Amino acid sequence: MTTNDLASLIAKAEAGDWTGADLTAVREALELGAATALGQMLIEFSRLDLNLGLFLVAASPASDLVKRTEKIEAMTLEQRLTAIRRRVAKTWPRDTEAAQAFRHWLVAVHKVRQQRNQLVHGRWGVDPMAGKAVNVWGLPTSREQRSRAYTLDELHGLVATLQRLQGDLHDLSRRWPLSPK
Repeated sequence: MTTNDLASLIAKAEAGDWTGADLTAVREALELGAATALGQMLIEFSRLDLNLGLFLVAASPASDLVKRTEKIEAMTLEQRLTAIRRRVAKTWPRDTEAAQAFRHWLVAVHKVRQQRNQLVHGRWGVDPMAGKAVNVWGLPTSREQRSRAYTLDELHGLVATLQRLQGDLHDLSRRWPLSPK
């Protein structure tokens, strides 16, 4: 089902002209679309995590490669980002173009990492009438339960953001490599 088909069915619902079959079709399309986007997000996030690890390994002394690789493999994504932030701070003064570019990139990755955590650790449902997939985190009995509804375009936008951030890391590493120290 295309985005236009989905929009057309939702318009029928708003007009009060929706059948049970329409509801089922929208629910199934939303679930499939959300699952596809979330699967792509996980693949892109895994790729970004790998590239961060390789970036840190490349910035390590060659004589220390095996030991450094083992240390980097054990790092969480957040720890890898912290390691890059520290290396950038040691390599370039704060007001340089390189330091600012890395800082901007790190802020963007951290934001996406937080969003990924919510998406992965929550449970999913759909709201066919709104045409959205809904991520809920927290127990149903909790006062702290929260939710966030996403259009399929928003979920695919997150995938595109991850792809862009990977390209940006590549560009940063080419323009301002972190040399082994």
